[in-house]
Amino acid sequence: MKIRLFFLMLTCSCFCMTTYAQKLNIQWGKKHRVPTQASLQKVIGATGKGVYALRYNGGDLLERGFHELEAYSTDMNLQFVKKIDPQIGKKRARLIGEDAFLVGNRILFLSSYFHSDIDEQRVYAHWINEQGKFEGKHKIVSSIKTKTRLDVGDFYFDFSPDSSYMVILYKDFLHKGRMESIHLSVVDRDMNKVWSKKYNMPYKKERVDPHAFVVDEAANVYLTAKLDHKDGILFDPPFNAQPDYFFTIFSFFNSGKNVKEYRLTNDDTFITDLFIKASKEGVSGAGFYTERRVFNAKGTVFFRINPDTDNTQAVVTGKSPFDLRFIRQFEDDIKVKRQGELNNFKIADLVLRGDGGVVVIAEQQYVQEQVAGPPSGRGRPVHISYDYHFHDVILINLNPDGAIAWATKVPKRQITVDDEGFYSSVALAVVRDKLYLIYNDHIKNLLSEKKRKRKRTMTNPFRSITTITAVDLSGNSKQFPMFSGNEIRTITRPLLCKQVSKNEIIIYGEKHRDYKFGRVVFQ
Repeated sequence: MKIRLFFLMLTCSCFCMTTYAQKLNIQWGKKHRVPTQASLQKVIGATGKGVYALRYNGGDLLERGFHELEAYSTDMNLQFVKKIDPQIGKKRARLIGEDAFLVGNRILFLSSYFHSDIDEQRVYAHWINEQGKFEGKHKIVSSIKTKTRLDVGDFYFDFSPDSSYMVILYKDFLHKGRMESIHLSVVDRDMNKVWSKKYNMPYKKERVDPHAFVVDEAANVYLTAKLDHKDGILFDPPFNAQPDYFFTIFSFFNSGKNVKEYRLTNDDTFITDLFIKASKEGVSGAGFYTERRVFNAKGTVFFRINPDTDNTQAVVTGKSPFDLRFIRQFEDDIKVKRQGELNNFKIADLVLRGDGGVVVIAEQQYVQEQVAGPPSGRGRPVHISYDYHFHDVILINLNPDGAIAWATKVPKRQITVDDEGFYSSVALAVVRDKLYLIYNDHIKNLLSEKKRKRKRTMTNPFRSITTITAVDLSGNSKQFPMFSGNEIRTITRPLLCKQVSKNEIIIYGEKHRDYKFGRVVFQ
């Protein structure tokens, strides 16, 4: 068996080198040791001098946790590691790291601090150059009045598509389930204030929760909320619950002076999932709708919001059911056959088309709890474990009117135990006229369709092979092996991979305490 697997891995490796060499150029850096108590947070981005990543170090008994900036050369080898420890004031107060972004050729590091003397929570912006050194003086980009340290809420950040504006959303601390208000601050790429606003939701405070938000290239902000028909937020509904809620979008135009609410309703359509993305013309969104259960999907809904329109009624511009032939591709799921709806699919991203349409990328994912108890069934559970399921990916191409141009399935089965899907899910790259999905797969799934009787489940990442599937403009897909974990002695972590240019994606892999970065260039 080991000989057969080795031969198959060798065959896949040679196939990748000979058949796909004209399209992919993969370069790995040297292997490094993961620092103790540290974990990679994100790939920040790439400049002409290299790639930058943000890692969090949990510290020890003598030192609290802190962030580190890692820089890698163009050949993906480590250049330096710099501790990010900004301090302010005469007492040298240590700030709490929030996030980091690449803006131009500089790294923007955001931190926060609660000033107990004035009961104010602030966000600070710090600039770091390509050598890892702080430049200039920090700026206060958001300040929120709070009652006590215990009332400090959370900050969230997002950039416009062209990086010309950044929005900072602050959610107040919840008192007995009540959300007091939200605070929005918009700054330009140099962190100069454009506008800010405190907004009280027009619903019962204990039942409203922001779902997602974006800022467009005109500094307009769009904020979604999910509410039941009693104007209440629906928290973690049971799996087989009947859908009885709606999505609404609050749009802040004209520097926050004009606020419009758009309820996303369309007859008896219940939207089960929603994803929005900013564009030059405003915001586009797509979601799934159901006629049965809250985790199901019978088809798609699609909408656009233009800042110039005064329409505050329903703005769903397209509703399209899935074709039955597409539904029948999911033959392993008996419920899908019986109900005619997909289930447990979560939208991961939207790719905006040039003509106003979008491509929806969604993945089937859920968690199952496994409880082992005593033979008699009495007493406390002996052990509780969690199975993490990351399965098929679907891509739905929607025309500007919301009609489905095509829908395709990328088959994938990943089940791991008690690891929170560490090596599961997919990375996405958009290169010219193709979409590329990168994920870890069972090695036998790379056999031809004629020889493959059923889809194998990837349960052991250490014996998996990193696979790439290319999807063209017509929805046709083709699968190729990239490399095996044994071949490069590391396993790709898809959710930490990042596309850094029009034809380049940075990939990251770990195996036990070792890690390394790789660069994939699409020729």
